[in-house]
Amino acid sequence: MHQQQPPFQRFPQGPAGPPANPLGLDERTAASFAHLAFFVLPLLGPALILASSNKGQLSRYAAAHALVLQVTIYVCAFVGPLIGGIAFWLLVVSAHRRDAEHFAVGMQFVPLLLMLLPWILGVWGSVSAAIDAKHGIVWRMPLLGRIADRIAGPN
Repeated sequence: MHQQQPPFQRFPQGPAGPPANPLGLDERTAASFAHLAFFVLPLLGPALILASSNKGQLSRYAAAHALVLQVTIYVCAFVGPLIGGIAFWLLVVSAHRRDAEHFAVGMQFVPLLLMLLPWILGVWGSVSAAIDAKHGIVWRMPLLGRIADRIAGPN
């Protein structure tokens, strides 16, 4: 039977010393920056930290999760409104009856909601993951965690 992995992984505090990565950041700061790069250098920030960290490090694990989360947010933010717009257009075209018009008017907010929801969840996910990473905890995403784990490599 498949063993379920925990929803988070705790990395121990390493000894104080020189930074472990070429960016000059300690592990926990680099891990937090990987998530907070969502606001400054989306996709590029986690990719830089992922490329500059060694396998098994907190910063590499956090950067892989941040990269997968950010790619997912961008895909959902651009595909969601497209699907919502097509659904709205189909409702407007098929609104021949009087009661269907009211439903179609209410559905005009679906593309907007499908566009904003990924960004709201992305802000929440990035900030909460950055706070956890600063404490040495990396939250494993339920559906996309395996992809991020493969990118990060073995611990």
